[in-house]
Amino acid sequence: MSIRSFTRHFFLFAVVVGLGFLASCAPRGETKSLDEVFQIAKARYERGLASAELSTETSEKLTQLTGIMDSLLQASSDNEVVEAATRAEALLGELVTQSAYTNRPAMGEISKAYRSLTGLSGREVPLSVSADPSTSRAVQDAGGITNADTRKLLVARSYNLLAQELETTSFQVEKAGV
Repeated sequence: MSIRSFTRHFFLFAVVVGLGFLASCAPRGETKSLDEVFQIAKARYERGLASAELSTETSEKLTQLTGIMDSLLQASSDNEVVEAATRAEALLGELVTQSAYTNRPAMGEISKAYRSLTGLSGREVPLSVSADPSTSRAVQDAGGITNADTRKLLVARSYNLLAQELETTSFQVEKAGV
């Protein structure tokens, strides 16, 4: 193989790798608005709820939780937010023992996010429940617990988590005696 041929092959290889790299950096659906994310999560939850075989008790808890999350979204004062978040955290705490073992850590993180809305953990409001303190500080600076977008994102994440559970074990782990 001559140097000219090698150079040509190397150049073609570099172009193909470069194009592949550029194509892999393109957005892949991360451009959805908060409203779209919320609607998708709620629709997924409602589909899961309609197809799941739930006990009466679990069904009632999920109905209560849905109502609480709706009231959290519509809350206009810090007191209303704290009351709804407290009730949501308590219901999630009851549901966690029935959830799949793989969903329990995520349910704990969502419960922690609701707890932080109540002010019991320093009034930090986690947007992504990350350990990054700058995220919590940015959320506080953007309006604290009355920030409707922050609460909407938390509720959307809750709907996604509940939908995941409904699609898998449907809160029946405890019932099965596992």
